[in-house]
Amino acid sequence: MHVLLLTPLYPPAVGGAASHYGLLAPVLANHSAIQHVTVLTERHPALPPLEQQHTLTIRRVLPRRISGGRRAWVAHAWLYARTQQWFAQHLVRLVRNQRIDLLQFHTRYRGSLFLNALRRCQRPVVADVHDRMTTLAPLAAQVHHLICCSEGVRAYVAAQGFPQTHTTLIPLPFVPPSPVPSTHTEAARREAHLGEEPYLLFVGDITQNKGVDVLLTAFQRWRGQHPAVQLVLAGINRRGPRFLAAFHQPGVRYLGPLPHATVLALMQDAALVVLPSRSEGLPRTMLEALALGKRVVAPPGIPEFERLLPDYVLASVDAPTLHDQLERVWHAPAPPSYPFEDHHPDGAAERLVDIYQSLIS
Repeated sequence: MHVLLLTPLYPPAVGGAASHYGLLAPVLANHSAIQHVTVLTERHPALPPLEQQHTLTIRRVLPRRISGGRRAWVAHAWLYARTQQWFAQHLVRLVRNQRIDLLQFHTRYRGSLFLNALRRCQRPVVADVHDRMTTLAPLAAQVHHLICCSEGVRAYVAAQGFPQTHTTLIPLPFVPPSPVPSTHTEAARREAHLGEEPYLLFVGDITQNKGVDVLLTAFQRWRGQHPAVQLVLAGINRRGPRFLAAFHQPGVRYLGPLPHATVLALMQDAALVVLPSRSEGLPRTMLEALALGKRVVAPPGIPEFERLLPDYVLASVDAPTLHDQLERVWHAPAPPSYPFEDHHPDGAAERLVDIYQSLIS
């Protein structure tokens, strides 16, 4: 079996999709039922377009639409059109030439030309749904099976009417990071010029959906009670100058996108990790923070968090509620342990292979 994985991000790019497929692709490639895995992803300026790792091939040939950071809307629209055109012109040929048996894609990819290319490939198609914002109706005719990364995503898929017989919940593949040595956390602090003061950490794209606007407002009020505490934000700024104006607020530091190892070092030393998103599937940032023993302010609407750590979940995404939750969690103990064994990549790969085999047969 030869599987094609389509993802906008793959290591060393940073982001949730990169982490997801960076874990999953090598495990699938080593599975006894799979002869080869090909990853199709965006170009990387420092890497060749073709990389071969035994039974895993990485093709970095797609336009840099997601991995390239924020652009003006004209440039973004142009890259979207180029990406759609690439799929229309090259995907079917790639699938036939490489003898692909099945395609699996991140639902960040959509659009009529892309979906039409999937149809013309005449292969089974699996879609990864990682959020509760994707409109599923256009996918229904081309996708044979949906993979949901969390209970909330599965409920969202069901509410949109996708057949439950063609939907499977596979918890987000995740390997808990090891505790970061103090030498690394100190180096990360120095590099970021953070000094010795405590800080709250936000990790993620700077977007309205991530609740950054609410976080900045709530933090300014909360900092009146905790004037020594900083707010540190790491991630791609997709809001442009409007967000950069926030640097004039006292105590706010924006570090831009950072390597994953640096993010973990900063997370290990953070007083709290905060993610006030308006909509999430199952945020890897929160899993990493919990694995490192950190107190968190987790976004609402995630059944796993509401069941396992209810005292650390934000009730609603607004500044007064976030202010009060910051104060509660600031004085709270570390959260209870989280069942990370449910997220092991080997288990995810086994369940995926079962789905692949049923679709191919």
